[in-house]
Amino acid sequence: MKSKYKFEMAPYNTWVYLYTTVDDFDKAANCTCDLFCNGAVSRRDDGNLDLFIPVDNTGYFSIPTVAHEAFHIADFIADKVGLEYTHGTCNEHIAYLVGSAVKHILNQLEKVVKNGRST
Repeated sequence: MKSKYKFEMAPYNTWVYLYTTVDDFDKAANCTCDLFCNGAVSRRDDGNLDLFIPVDNTGYFSIPTVAHEAFHIADFIADKVGLEYTHGTCNEHIAYLVGSAVKHILNQLEKVVKNGRST
């Protein structure tokens, strides 16, 4: 399943493919996210990521879920490119990644809501 909503996390050479239904995510990520799943990120073999952010029929999505999954995106990228967490240093590089992921996710979700909920 190909998502029409995607974004690149530059300069880390990582594409994130957004899905707004659990069925579409499960097919794309080749995994199972139960019906109560509030969001998920799955790493592909090529290092790119599949992202599930539920969007209901009214266009509602959860900002805390976006933030939560953005952290997972940052964590996957940090692992992929060798960025380290260092206790007590504020880890600005990780905070930057989380903020960048949130911005990209919200930009894509704006398109989802505008165009309808299909992925």
